[in-house]
Amino acid sequence: MPTGRVIRWLLPLALLSVAAATDLLPNVTGDVTLTTAGSPWVVNETVYVEETGSLTVQPGVTVLMASGASLMVNGLFVAEGTPTQHIKFTLLNTVTNATTGK
Repeated sequence: MPTGRVIRWLLPLALLSVAAATDLLPNVTGDVTLTTAGSPWVVNETVYVEETGSLTVQPGVTVLMASGASLMVNGLFVAEGTPTQHIKFTLLNTVTNATTGK
């Protein structure tokens, strides 16, 4: 299959997966759970988990971090994957080039 066809097929899938992402709000003051149903979750800016807040990341969730975004935790942060359901933190907008693999 020619490279152009592969890219035309993969690009809409990549855009669809980001379009279906859920944004994490910047202030966590209560109990918030990142579920697989909302995955991937997007962190566009600094997210503050306040002393009264808890942020739990379920196994199998992907969290996409925008450039310059961070998590500041003063409350509780729990992220426990399993051997078969990993939790993935990765940079947002890192699309692998289909022709070079980089």
